[in-house]
Amino acid sequence: MSEEILRKDVVHLSSAKFLIGCSVGAVLFYLVEKVHPFPSWLLAGEVFLTVIALFVFGSIRYRLDKNALTYGAVFVITATFWGGWWPDSELKAAFDSEGLSALLPFQWIKAMTPIVLEIFLWMTIAVYGNTLILKIYS
Repeated sequence: MSEEILRKDVVHLSSAKFLIGCSVGAVLFYLVEKVHPFPSWLLAGEVFLTVIALFVFGSIRYRLDKNALTYGAVFVITATFWGGWWPDSELKAAFDSEGLSALLPFQWIKAMTPIVLEIFLWMTIAVYGNTLILKIYS
């Protein structure tokens, strides 16, 4: 009797319905943000809630597939980020003036931070160093 009281059936929530709801929510967030920009803390809150939801919906009676939760959160977070960032971004200004060809130099400049350069350097040494070592010993 006590086992029956303690044992509760796990309820699996529909992944498809969750993703549809997140898609609708993302569209609504995007449309509202075009009229009234959201504060930046909202984006941080969405990311925080996603992490907490992964723990909660994986360990309580109500279960939701982690992939559905993650992809649904990505829809909402992307809509919030894109609606607030894109209108004033440097990349949009570059696209307006140069077209699609502006993408490569923009990404190259933004990606070349000291840590990325160091990783690139070590990867280059690893690749060409192994080739050099193989040529010497063969």
